Amino acid sequence: HTYRQEQQTLEGQVSEDSAKLQKWKRRLNDMSAREYQALSREIELLERTIKEFEERIVAIMGELEAKAKIIQSKEAYLRGRESDVGGKVGDLRSAQAKLNQDAQKAKQGREVLVAKIPDNVMKRYEQVRARRNGIAVAITDKGNCSGCNVSLRAQLVVELLKFNGLETCSTCNRILIHEELVKGIEG
Repeated sequence: HTYRQEQQTLEGQVSEDSAKLQKWKRRLNDMSAREYQALSREIELLERTIKEFEERIVAIMGELEAKAKIIQSKEAYLRGRESDVGGKVGDLRSAQAKLNQDAQKAKQGREVLVAKIPDNVMKRYEQVRARRNGIAVAITDKGNCSGCNVSLRAQLVVELLKFNGLETCSTCNRILIHEELVKGIEG
């Protein structure tokens, strides 16, 4: 059972015992010496019990107060964390909205570019893309395919620089682009 329940039980017991004590003290005057002595011991015992109960009630109240302070501090901490998380969620949502906008612009730009590419090239691109987790193009990196990291034939690397047609990696089948051509576009 909880501290509050124990506190209520003890307070009820103190109330009952206090009423009983008052009744016994009134009867003391109307008794014989022997009855007086016996009842005095009972009264003394009951007063001691009441005092113990009251001390326990005070201890429980102290513990409840300490726990309430802990709860308050944890609630304040959680409110702070909730505020931080709320701010981060807001930032992430705005970043997501910007990414969605950028993706939409890229999609529109892609559609314009796709219209300029011959159908047979696009078909081949889409096939490779479907088989390679969305990555259909690989850039050469010092004579290696950046898609599968396999060393390419020297003649193939030279053909890529001439850019006479589409060349693919013999291992991963990705469409290859020479790194020098990409540097020329980026620069």
